[in-house]
Amino acid sequence: MPLFRKFTSMKTILTLSILLLSCIISSGQGWPKVYGTNTEASSKDVFEVYDKGYLIVGNYAQNGVNRNGWLIKTDINGNILWNKKIGLELGYPISKVIMEDDGSYYLLGNSYKLDSWSDAMIIKLNKCGEEEWCKIFHIPDDPEYGVDMVQLPSGNLIAYVSYFGTDISNERLWLFKLNPDGVVIWQKLYGQQYPELFNEDAYEIILDSDYNIIMSAKCFYPNPGVPQYGYKRPFFLKIDSSGNELWELPWGIQEYVYGAAFCSAEDQYGNYYGGGRHTEDAGDIFMDHPALFKFSNNGEQIYYQDIVDFSEYGSTTTIDFYTDTTLIMAGGWCMTTDSCYKNCYLLDTLGNILNEKFLIMSASTIRGADITHDKKILMTGGFCNQYYNCSIHFWKLNSDLEDDTLYTQTLTYDSLCPDPIQSDTIACNCTVVNIEEQADGQLELHNSWIYPNPAREKFKIHCRGNDDPQHDHPVTGIEIYNLLGEKIRSLSVPKGRAIIEIDASGWQSGMYVVVLMKEGRKVDQQKLVVVD
Repeated sequence: MPLFRKFTSMKTILTLSILLLSCIISSGQGWPKVYGTNTEASSKDVFEVYDKGYLIVGNYAQNGVNRNGWLIKTDINGNILWNKKIGLELGYPISKVIMEDDGSYYLLGNSYKLDSWSDAMIIKLNKCGEEEWCKIFHIPDDPEYGVDMVQLPSGNLIAYVSYFGTDISNERLWLFKLNPDGVVIWQKLYGQQYPELFNEDAYEIILDSDYNIIMSAKCFYPNPGVPQYGYKRPFFLKIDSSGNELWELPWGIQEYVYGAAFCSAEDQYGNYYGGGRHTEDAGDIFMDHPALFKFSNNGEQIYYQDIVDFSEYGSTTTIDFYTDTTLIMAGGWCMTTDSCYKNCYLLDTLGNILNEKFLIMSASTIRGADITHDKKILMTGGFCNQYYNCSIHFWKLNSDLEDDTLYTQTLTYDSLCPDPIQSDTIACNCTVVNIEEQADGQLELHNSWIYPNPAREKFKIHCRGNDDPQHDHPVTGIEIYNLLGEKIRSLSVPKGRAIIEIDASGWQSGMYVVVLMKEGRKVDQQKLVVVD
């Protein structure tokens, strides 16, 4: 699958704003609701807020130019109360919104303000939806993507930022911890435990009951005997709230189970369930099945189950526990790209379908879901009738997976704001947090100790702590291996020596593993790419 990237040039936002205002009214009186007809509108999430209304996290665009964020607040029947567009210029998409108990909002997204690549961005809105601050985390000419975010009981934020730093071949899974004012406490790199693993991408992070972070992802991992080829596999990681990685689980590396993981949830016993796809070799083609994965608190595989086992394209993209013994999942399957069914599934914990609801025929997918205080099921996604004609769809289902009835009681909305909240545009008056690209600074900020990476003729290894007398010579040797596991270089590190330069001229281009040793014991390792 090709990597997504580059966006087109900027255009004026005025025409699109007028178009949005003309078609923002939801269609029909009952469920489902449709917003943003005849625009390139999409949605990433939906959740119930304190006043029993709903917030839809979306984006919009026109003619394929950069997207902008779009918040839609509805009443309990899906009728729009207000909406907020993000950015006076094009290129401010959002991916996640968290609402605090006081009614304020944190928005995680991206900015294309500083160059043609993406920079991760966090915006704070007050309880009336007004901008309090905005921060852009910038490395020139380098892509970073704000993907997902959770909030700890302390109020601190954990944000998943993909491709942060300059070594996007090997360093992709980054978590940032920020205080409530957006000040970075730490940023750390993950997905480094298995040297054979590469091209990892995560899609979601959640907090479990112990406030650990569960990351749902995919990675490429070779089958034994064929190290030159990587196969896409579901990938789960567990990290504590201090940023310490507890385990990594690349699924099926012994059984050759292929696919990807998009979401996860925790049961009452501390086990985890993941949603994603299982890719099966069926002769000349690969068949994708929507799948359920179960794994333990310690990162051990328990089982996986295909929810639909005959599909050419399929996946599950959201997962929530409906009761202690049943799951609600959004998913879909296709036999061709012209016949794709998007469904809501009620499953038991073995992955057996108890009930299902057909939602829409589309090659796009459900992106967000929530369970309300009264056990109603919310789902949303962006779907296109034709190219550049996309809209946000919003479903509300009851326990029988039927469209919910409309409520007639009067509710008070946005009571935490003293005045009625107005629909308007957030300006994104952002402070740029610059990340220096000098090697020494990069080592400290990026949790990396090899530079440059990728390397050509030479590279340096920073044996961190060797120049600190309090650490008592923590690195005594270096070993370097190729992907066949063959040791190609071994050298000792003198006491007090922190920077080691390696001559890589004549090495074959490809991936290597550099291991730091102390008296024969491995203390750290990292992947290195050598290019011609």
